[in-house]
Amino acid sequence: MFGESTYVDAAVGAGDFVLSRLRREDGRLLRSWREGHAAVPGYLDDHALLAEACLTLYETTFDSRFFDEARRLADEMLRLFRDPEDGGFFQTGTDGEELVVRPRELFDNAVLAVGSDGEVPLLKDRPRVDGKATAYVCERFVCKRPVTNPEELAEQLAS
Repeated sequence: MFGESTYVDAAVGAGDFVLSRLRREDGRLLRSWREGHAAVPGYLDDHALLAEACLTLYETTFDSRFFDEARRLADEMLRLFRDPEDGGFFQTGTDGEELVVRPRELFDNAVLAVGSDGEVPLLKDRPRVDGKATAYVCERFVCKRPVTNPEELAEQLAS
């Protein structure tokens, strides 16, 4: 920032720590760290905020591994938290403990709720279609048509 690499170096170090230490062997993001041990599966917000941080690191350093991590986290958000029946996202993953009702954040608090009209990483700075959150899947500088529902997005990502 303003020619000061100390802040960028600290951010890269923090990103490297989270990406390497706050994960299970299968790659699942974890949310807490204490005395050298990571625990508790991450929630939707953890994935969304880390993906946004990875995008910021990519935009700052042009290190493509941070873009790759943001993409992986976005894919995990769809796999673990997407509600295929009613749309939107749950706060807890499909691999979490079985609950009577899986919670959803429908309203923004101090941080934008991913399940409300808040931003989803990789979709920020893109215009909405018909007032709905819109996904743009791009590869090699060419984008497919924008989509507004998770099923269409999953189809585009699978192709």
